[in-house]
Amino acid sequence: MGLPAKLNVDLHFHVEPQAVRNSLLEVVNSSGGFNAKPNRIFRHGRSGKSKGVVDRKFGSYSCGTTFIADSSTNKSEHCPQECPYFAQDKSDDRHCTFACVPAEECVKYNAETPIADNRKFVCRAPSVNHCRKYSMEATDACLECQRMFYAGADGQCHYTFMWALYLLLFVLIAVVVFVVWWMADLCLRPVTNMRAGLQA
Repeated sequence: MGLPAKLNVDLHFHVEPQAVRNSLLEVVNSSGGFNAKPNRIFRHGRSGKSKGVVDRKFGSYSCGTTFIADSSTNKSEHCPQECPYFAQDKSDDRHCTFACVPAEECVKYNAETPIADNRKFVCRAPSVNHCRKYSMEATDACLECQRMFYAGADGQCHYTFMWALYLLLFVLIAVVVFVVWWMADLCLRPVTNMRAGLQA
């Protein structure tokens, strides 16, 4: 059953533009205006420091003293500045034992971690892709690479047949250029026998 024709019901809500404008201005003014600086947490993170600045918290560790890292260890604490690197102690039979050492003593506790990492503040092993035998001279260098790789002057492993890949790439580019030139030449040639073309 429909509504009477004379009954005109307006079901739309009308909002005055001035009221909307006033509401927006109140929100902007309460937040400090359009040019207000964002909160510190959005500018520099939760710590309030600029990106890239490491806030190092020095714990109760002492240089050269071996300790066991377990679930109760505070992972945010660092070694003292005199011996800022964590070295895994391989001189004992216990598990998860570490010591705070200076850079020159990394190999004293673990002969396989000669590199003092200044980003993570740990003694770590060399890192070279496709390496079989690493150099233990506190650098990321390789003495012997895996099959089909060779050790370069920079200590990194390089693919032996890289020249073949470059040659194959050159041939493919040459083929593509030739095909494009050939198609363009066919399209730009003048029509010399229009009647035969129309009959075909």
